[in-house]
Amino acid sequence: MFLSRNAGKGGTVELLGSFEQLLRSLLPVTWSVRLDLRPRVSGGHRVVEHDAQVVIGAPDGTVTTVLLECKGVIVPRDVARAAQQLVAYAAEISGGDAPVGGMVLVAPFVSPTTRAQLEQHGMGWFDLTGNLRLKLDEPAVFLDRTGAERSAFRDPADRLLKSLRGSAAAKVVLELAETSLPVGVRELAERAQVGVATSARALELLDREAAITRSDDGAVTAVRKRLLLRRWVQDYKVMASNEVVALSSP
Repeated sequence: MFLSRNAGKGGTVELLGSFEQLLRSLLPVTWSVRLDLRPRVSGGHRVVEHDAQVVIGAPDGTVTTVLLECKGVIVPRDVARAAQQLVAYAAEISGGDAPVGGMVLVAPFVSPTTRAQLEQHGMGWFDLTGNLRLKLDEPAVFLDRTGAERSAFRDPADRLLKSLRGSAAAKVVLELAETSLPVGVRELAERAQVGVATSARALELLDREAAITRSDDGAVTAVRKRLLLRRWVQDYKVMASNEVVALSSP
């Protein structure tokens, strides 16, 4: 398990300890889980040193190493980069005693959209709310648990838009699904008939969620419509956002 240092001092230790503890509790007692801090692994013609790794062993003697990327905050936009880093690490230590069998991202919270991106890149995940996915071929392991759908960790200084609820956000989503590209923040605001600030904040959220692609000047150059609508549906609950009346009909 590779552990980066960008989750904060205390947060990194907590995340690592929580992941290890849950892993031990879910695997049978006949399995082994060995955590090594700052191991030195031979990779090709040189020695590669990294922060931590866990070696999982099955009763038949099969062992594997899981690489872990630890983040204080993770958004879908960052998943591809994290996956590339782990693939590079795996290539460096592929000559170690225990082959690399999996990659897992660990964070205080991993959103549903982020989990979908991780799955596309062949990565698992773990967060402190109980979301977990770990898939290994040898030894055969499949752990899948569902935790919270929304983060309970809030930074009072974080003013970024977190939700697409409301009619203004819905107008931005609808316009993005139909408008011609490229389109800038102000032009989109005019087309959707919303304020410029609303347009800017909604685009920043959708950029983090990897639902859109933006150029250096901030203009939207591509829209992933399926992902855009799925992300909007997460916040717009049909049964909760509207008055629901129960009816009976033959």
